[in-house]
Amino acid sequence: MRRLEVADGLPFYHASDEGMPIVALIQYAEAEPSEAKKAEAIRIAEEIMRWKLSVSHETANPFDYPMVECGTSAEPIRQFFFPHNTTAAPWWQGDNARIASIAAAACELAHYTADEKLKEECIDMSFHPLDWIMGLNPFDACCIEGYGRNNIRYYWRYRYDYLNAPGGICNGITSGMDDEEDIEFVTEPNDVIDDNWRWAEQWIPHASWYIYALAALTV
Repeated sequence: MRRLEVADGLPFYHASDEGMPIVALIQYAEAEPSEAKKAEAIRIAEEIMRWKLSVSHETANPFDYPMVECGTSAEPIRQFFFPHNTTAAPWWQGDNARIASIAAAACELAHYTADEKLKEECIDMSFHPLDWIMGLNPFDACCIEGYGRNNIRYYWRYRYDYLNAPGGICNGITSGMDDEEDIEFVTEPNDVIDDNWRWAEQWIPHASWYIYALAALTV
């Protein structure tokens, strides 16, 4: 099992699109006329997904949340949410695009893999991130504006006139501001945080991957 890496040992994916390499391999396999190359593409996609599942299942994980590994191969960081201190710093925010992309990748791979155990695990991973976004999370909060309950309000410098669009998906839940092993979803201003864009702001990749995953589930 392995993750895709660039030359310096860093993971070969953006924090918002972790499932994209698997999706790209499958789309390549669909267009590739050579059966040998098609099979190799699917094999690599399976290997990456097995690695992702192993990372996510190595600790207690009641929501079956797709855990993340960042850092280099020599110094990997494994935790539930995208970490603060990476080469992308100071950029970090809620994981909704990342986990929806993994749901999409898992659903796509479930259609192609001949490994029955992997297929079953992929089907589970197709649903759990979407359930999390829809509200099956520790905050009982639906991240889709106007649906479910406990939608987060977007504020900036104590102002609440930054309105989210109905049906849009917010950035989502993160690790703690000061503790990578904590969990955070800031809904009200406090002495430390006077804006909550990291959690409340909507972003097209969240909705795009969510729609992609739902579409893949209906095929």
